[in-house]
Amino acid sequence: MLSYKQRLKFPSKEIPLASNLFLASVADVQRFRRGAALIVRLAPYDYHRFHFPDRGKANTARYIKGRYHSVNPIALAKVPNLYCYNKRSVTEFSSEHFGRIAYVEVGAITIGSIVQTYNPGTVARGQEKGYFQYGGSTLVLLFEPGAIAFDRDLVQDSAHGLENHVLAGSKLGKKQS
Repeated sequence: MLSYKQRLKFPSKEIPLASNLFLASVADVQRFRRGAALIVRLAPYDYHRFHFPDRGKANTARYIKGRYHSVNPIALAKVPNLYCYNKRSVTEFSSEHFGRIAYVEVGAITIGSIVQTYNPGTVARGQEKGYFQYGGSTLVLLFEPGAIAFDRDLVQDSAHGLENHVLAGSKLGKKQS
């Protein structure tokens, strides 16, 4: 998780996730600029289906052409703006409890494609959104400011550069009050 003050750090520069470079197709990127980000990096042995975190309305996914760089921590340190140049799929999602969310799937080196399985419109919490074909990849969910409070252990570990292994359906945070 990254707070609004943190950015992805690369050797040559920093880029905010809530940028036109990363989102490319989201009309109003400003709404996410001071919000929170959840980054879920999948390894080849992980479950490769992804689900909606809440009930709400999902727009049609928009695909952004790109490459297939590895998304492991070493690659993130070596390839400037990696998430911005990999193939991506962006869905604008209006969540019942968390407001607007930019839900982004990022392709990686051993992935043939990002497959969306949902129909645009009303979706249920936990409903499958899609899946990555074989390989490891990344999900990035951007929340509006004040929408979510991530669990303390995730925030603390992230502050120290540590990843957490989480399972599908795990609680990662709650609606900020």
